[in-house]
Amino acid sequence: MEEGELKRDFKEWQKVGSAAADTMTYARKIVKVDMPLVELAEKIEEYVKKKGMTFAFPINLSTGNIAAHYTPLKGDGFKAEGLIKIDLGISNNGFLSDTATSVDLTPNQQYKDLIQASEEGLKTAIKTMKYGTEMREVGHAISEAIQNKGFEPVRNLSGHSIEKWELHAGTTVPNYDNRNPTPIEEGTYASEPFATTGEGLVTDGKGSNIYILRQSKPTRIGREVLKHIEKEYKTLAFSSRWLVEKFGPGALVSLENLRKQGTIHHFPQLIKKSGEFTSQSEHTIAVLKDKTVVLTERD
Repeated sequence: MEEGELKRDFKEWQKVGSAAADTMTYARKIVKVDMPLVELAEKIEEYVKKKGMTFAFPINLSTGNIAAHYTPLKGDGFKAEGLIKIDLGISNNGFLSDTATSVDLTPNQQYKDLIQASEEGLKTAIKTMKYGTEMREVGHAISEAIQNKGFEPVRNLSGHSIEKWELHAGTTVPNYDNRNPTPIEEGTYASEPFATTGEGLVTDGKGSNIYILRQSKPTRIGREVLKHIEKEYKTLAFSSRWLVEKFGPGALVSLENLRKQGTIHHFPQLIKKSGEFTSQSEHTIAVLKDKTVVLTERD
């Protein structure tokens, strides 16, 4: 981010951050045990539409041993249960936000301590993320806070810098001390600690139903779908469900063709071993030379 750019556009960053915070408050309010995930996603999407905004990426609703990267399809059978991670971001004129929370839907709150671990990691990150601080210090603070709660940080998931139209803009915000001495510059960042009951690593699983445009190529199968992707989503991720709603089930054939030819990328689910669980907490943070502001902080 160029010198002075964040300060110049600060109100726009605040606007999408506030919208994400408000949307997350709504999501936490309506999520209930056994609620179909597609119903939860559609209600949240309708809520954002009424604000006149769109999504920075498809809402992630991850349950069971899925740590992250799952968005529902109609009829997939997934329901809200156990420990659910809600990860959402708002887009408005290219300005983006990213925030996540974990909700314990068990009657005895069996994941309470695990959720507190990622929340403590995030609180510590916010305190540490100041202009000029080395990125490794942020990772060390997150890791220490999570381990003090008896859990492990997920080391191969991280936060990231955010720029206009770029959700993952190139700078990594680590969840452990990765020995990176790079000082934090002025800019917008997402810090997203994950705490886990097992080893601090995730692996790739099945498809997530989340895609992103890689590069445009001539195509015979899926030409209209590709034009829509280029126009509506540009550099941002999108859901196959959104395209099925517009083009019908045939959109899935088009997506698979576009994936095979390298035009789009299909993100995998990020999973843990069976019986292991993760919690996730995330805020979008603006770092200026004189202060740090949490843009997605909820009341």
